[in-house]
Amino acid sequence: MINEKRIYLCEQQANRLWSAVMGLGQEAARAGDFGKGYAVVAHEARFVAEKLLDCIAKARFDGADEELFAAIEGFALELGYLAVNGELEILRIVNTDNTMSNNKAMMVVVNELQEIAFALADIAGKEIWQKHSVMAEVANPIKSIRARAEAVRFTLSGIAVAEDCRNVQEVLYSPKMDTSGKNLTLRGQQLPIINLYKQFNLTPPADNQNAVAIIKYSGKTFAVPMDRLDINPIFFSLIGQNTTPDANNPFANHTRECWDAVGGGQLIFIDWGKML
Repeated sequence: MINEKRIYLCEQQANRLWSAVMGLGQEAARAGDFGKGYAVVAHEARFVAEKLLDCIAKARFDGADEELFAAIEGFALELGYLAVNGELEILRIVNTDNTMSNNKAMMVVVNELQEIAFALADIAGKEIWQKHSVMAEVANPIKSIRARAEAVRFTLSGIAVAEDCRNVQEVLYSPKMDTSGKNLTLRGQQLPIINLYKQFNLTPPADNQNAVAIIKYSGKTFAVPMDRLDINPIFFSLIGQNTTPDANNPFANHTRECWDAVGGGQLIFIDWGKML
């Protein structure tokens, strides 16, 4: 027996995703050379759409939907991370050429990926993503001497860490990704892994091995295993004054910058130079 209603809902989201894939491709083409990274996001989203459609077809052919519904959570996670990468690419395009006129259209398509990720999570009946929320503003923005900046917020064993969006090349989720060794194989390249869980004796969540941030710092590119991202980890702020990190923070002596956030807590920018 198959659940026709849930199959129908999956088909709706698959068709919606296919339309979003077409939009991603069109916007990447309009961006020309600036849209090459955005085109990669479009390609990866197309791959997810094809996998979802294949699972739906198999469920109908076999008359069994267990495999499809088991895979839905993974599809929702992949699309959420692709949406984050899409936003990172838009920021890169804007920072490279602020005359680009189609970045708003690009953001509309990225938001569509987010909404499909939410819808698939609902079908799976899983609390995969937190709903859209407002990121905590950085304290003392009036004292800032810097321009507005964009950063990615992620956590390591629940400890808040931030990184400049310009340094984050992409974020990845894959149930098949292996980060237990010294290097991560990504698109034919070997990237060194900086495993902060091991270096600081932190307790990783059960699924952290499936999530990594690819960071480029001081000319070196490396992979950092992390807790799963929220679906909207990028925040925009005037940067407040640099503050001293709490002494009990495991990264206190490996910090290149620390921000106090409104409402309490801190955001640590890790000194990757000390980790490499």
